[in-house]
Amino acid sequence: MPQYLLHSSSQAAIRAAAESGCHFCSILVGCLTGCTGDHGAREQHRRPEDPLYISINLLDQKPGTFLLILFPCEESQILDSYMDYTLQLAPVESDTPESTPDDELTASRAQTSTYSEATAELIRSWIIQCQAEHPVCGEKHFALLEGQRPSMPGPRRLLDLQAFQTPGRIRLIEAENEPWLPYCALSYSWGRSKPYLLTVHNLSDFQKEIHLSNLPKTFQDAIEVVRGIGLRYLWADALCILQGGETSAVASEDWFDQTGKMSDIFGNSLITIAASEAHDGSQGFITSRNPLSYTICRLDLEAGLRFAVIPPCTPYLSPGHKVMGVARASALSSNSPLYPQLRPSRMQVRHSL
Repeated sequence: MPQYLLHSSSQAAIRAAAESGCHFCSILVGCLTGCTGDHGAREQHRRPEDPLYISINLLDQKPGTFLLILFPCEESQILDSYMDYTLQLAPVESDTPESTPDDELTASRAQTSTYSEATAELIRSWIIQCQAEHPVCGEKHFALLEGQRPSMPGPRRLLDLQAFQTPGRIRLIEAENEPWLPYCALSYSWGRSKPYLLTVHNLSDFQKEIHLSNLPKTFQDAIEVVRGIGLRYLWADALCILQGGETSAVASEDWFDQTGKMSDIFGNSLITIAASEAHDGSQGFITSRNPLSYTICRLDLEAGLRFAVIPPCTPYLSPGHKVMGVARASALSSNSPLYPQLRPSRMQVRHSL
């Protein structure tokens, strides 16, 4: 039988307190709904009037650290509940102050959207660091290991995001015989929605122009991010590989050729955006959020005890990284990173915004 406490008789009250600025309540809401509201399927089983119970357990592998488990259900259902959520309660190890306001990660986390200028600046700094410090990411290392970049296989087509002076249009270009162009690859789920597709019938039209207003939101969001970090080219399968091979031999040949090179296309991109939480291309990944839901909350308790609540939505920090004097352990849940995820493609390093 788990040892648990009734935290609130109504989840609606917790949400109201979070909206009023309660940091701890915001973390609880983030656990229940997902940091960007991505726990929709699980929310179907909860009601605003349901209570919230918390179980406190000591983590054996990290002395002094506790695991808080939330049960958003009636007391009689706790034993049978699969809807439990976890966060850490860790001791503050020093008087280290919070990250300074000009810290790039702090600035990005403080935004009320999953994408902002602060986020773009953070991504640009990751790319610069990747190219300068990672052993197999810089230009000179490519020259030594694989030859010059122009010889590296790339996609047959790319989307040129700076083809026009007005931001509402882009166009498709042939890139197979061009020197290597730094591009971003987009990874996403088609889902059940029918994405905007490249076919033999609209190929010439796409090469003239594509109106952003016609594209699904995931594509629009990706274009905004890629432009914001200073890249010109984007690759997305639905718009860069001919579809409709069941009725066109040309499309079929193109599809088999390009899908066979998918590893090279993703591997040789400068970065990859993975819209991993979007169920289909229409959902997008730029959305509003409560920054308090995924920033560490410091609790100064009686008797001089200082603890920090570490939410599962906290962006990735390497083991040993300290925020507010708290040594960050590895994530408790593989589902905790926020989206979109950005991966410098050569290293497949995950950064979460």
